Amino acid sequence: PSVQGAIEELDTEKAPLVHLHPEGQLLRVAISGAQYTSIKTAVDAISDASATKPYIVLVGPGEYTEAPFSLKSYVSLVAFGGYYNTIVKTSDNTNHFVTAANASEIVGLSILGPTDTGKAAIYHNALTGTASSTAPFKMINSVFRGGYYGLFLDGVYTSYGAGTTPRVRAHLIHCGNISAGAPDMNKYVYA
Repeated sequence: PSVQGAIEELDTEKAPLVHLHPEGQLLRVAISGAQYTSIKTAVDAISDASATKPYIVLVGPGEYTEAPFSLKSYVSLVAFGGYYNTIVKTSDNTNHFVTAANASEIVGLSILGPTDTGKAAIYHNALTGTASSTAPFKMINSVFRGGYYGLFLDGVYTSYGAGTTPRVRAHLIHCGNISAGAPDMNKYVYA
């Protein structure tokens, strides 16, 4: 089934836009009444995602406290109801919360990351795996609600010499920082 079809079953007024993987295997996460009650468990259950078999993890409204986890390439994590209704927060302030992958995306989530120095809500090292301008990590219509860093981009080139091709690591589309109070976010994007 397509993610768009699954969303339309629920509510056509709140259908988010999935950019990388508009068709794919669909896993549902909700506080109750779905295949999974944990985002991490749903993502960890995916073992065969590929360009020809992408996955969409559709997350229902609610507040989810999760252990750190890694997204996989060709997996879209999509909030049904938008970032004001779907909040994901870490249970571990000592590690990066979500480790992103190339050709993965997060759509419509509100993310509360770790507060320890140097740790990020989303960590992405584009030099791991295959980076390209056609399949970077994407974050769309989402917000950071706090933590030390919002998005930590690792693997930055120190210089662009002859024959060096810069890599497109991440696209942030209609994203923001709405953290307030202490501890406030040190940096929205760190690269």
